[in-house]
Amino acid sequence: MSESKTSEETGTSDARRAARGTLLTLVLRVISFLATQVTFRLVSISSLGQASVELELWLSTVLFISREGFRLGLTQAQTTATTTLSGAQYQRIAFVSLFANTFFCALILLWHFSREASTTDFLISGICYVGAAWLEGWCETKVICGVLRTLRLDVKGAAEGLGSMIKTSAVLVCLLWIIPDYPVAAFGVGQLAYALTLNVVYTVNVKDVGYLPPSVKSEGGTNADTGVRTLYNLIGILTLQGLLKHIL
Repeated sequence: MSESKTSEETGTSDARRAARGTLLTLVLRVISFLATQVTFRLVSISSLGQASVELELWLSTVLFISREGFRLGLTQAQTTATTTLSGAQYQRIAFVSLFANTFFCALILLWHFSREASTTDFLISGICYVGAAWLEGWCETKVICGVLRTLRLDVKGAAEGLGSMIKTSAVLVCLLWIIPDYPVAAFGVGQLAYALTLNVVYTVNVKDVGYLPPSVKSEGGTNADTGVRTLYNLIGILTLQGLLKHIL
């Protein structure tokens, strides 16, 4: 009887938490939408196009290539033989996505500096977008192992909702008071604010998974090594598939 009552209380608590999370996300999205509408009236079409097309394309490409395969591979691993791996091993594999992220961020940054036609406004914004892409990659271990694999989607929704609100608010503040003469850079600052917000929310809510990979004892022998290689192969295949889809 007590166990049934405890189960009902837990279910009710989860439902209330989910409802609060949904309401919070809705409120944040409304605020974000209103700030975005004001922003559209403050910038020219050319500035908006540079920020929302070219720079957003850089950002989405770097993030997609560097993390999509890891996200799919490490979440799918829960239903395969690689579930014999320890949590620490999963975290170390997830951390490798940061190296891929850093590599592609460096390539984009070098290409950005090599462009002769770049204005100061666009140059600053590009640096901000690359920095934002790297910061999002920095918290990827927490996202994969502490959120996606444990289905804590309320945390993910709260992080992205709050991040979107702060991003649009930061862009608006920059356009109105801080750097009104650099409209494209304002969008870059907003993207940096978004990435920083994600890191703060995940730091506060995902304490059982660190940013740096934990040490792994040499246990499991050949089976563990085979599981790691299988998982890396799966991640590689999924990354290539995702890259092809992204290009098409």
